[in-house]
Amino acid sequence: MNRAGILRVLFLLVALCGIVAWILPWILYATSETFERRLPATLLFFAVISEKLWSSFLRMPERVSVAAEKDWTVIAVGLSYAAVVFPSLLDIYARRSGFPSLLSGCAGGVAYSTGLALRLAALKTLGQKWSIQLDQPVALDTSIIVREGPYRWIRHPIYLGAIIETLGIALLFGSGWAIGAACCLFWPAELARARFEEEYLHGQYGEAYAKYSQEVPGFIPRFGARS
Repeated sequence: MNRAGILRVLFLLVALCGIVAWILPWILYATSETFERRLPATLLFFAVISEKLWSSFLRMPERVSVAAEKDWTVIAVGLSYAAVVFPSLLDIYARRSGFPSLLSGCAGGVAYSTGLALRLAALKTLGQKWSIQLDQPVALDTSIIVREGPYRWIRHPIYLGAIIETLGIALLFGSGWAIGAACCLFWPAELARARFEEEYLHGQYGEAYAKYSQEVPGFIPRFGARS
């Protein structure tokens, strides 16, 4: 099997992980004994996964195809995200408590909500220019660089939002394994995806994107500067 074939198989694996993460909480709920805050924690986890599946695969299905030729980062991000959410779910049932503490739950809720709001705002700004696979022709329109919304302040609001989200998920459900997976797997995968995108967009836009890169930071906004 060549590189493209391997990437396609792995992309299908990412989609399968999403389906399993969507179904598994209810299997655990049906087969486990009752414990404190079991239902709200399961419902919240189910809502998190449902949103991720919707925004990644179901929101714009025409932008999703099992045809990745070079974009290995979509695989890395998907599998590392699974490495964050599965321990979060399993820790709920292993710990037999829906949430670890009020402090951790509140901090996680704020972080998750902040990351989600940033990511959704960026997706809304991109509109039809968004694609889950960066190496597909539908991924961009080379006639203009998006500089509205959060793209006025940073070049990678979707990836930054996702990074903040995963920290929020790990804190919300109180999973040390999820925190480790977020730090060691998911965040590096998002940074690698940002680098892949930078190289791709430099090739598509040339000097126009180079100028945008100089004026607008990647992840940390300079609120005192004007883009």
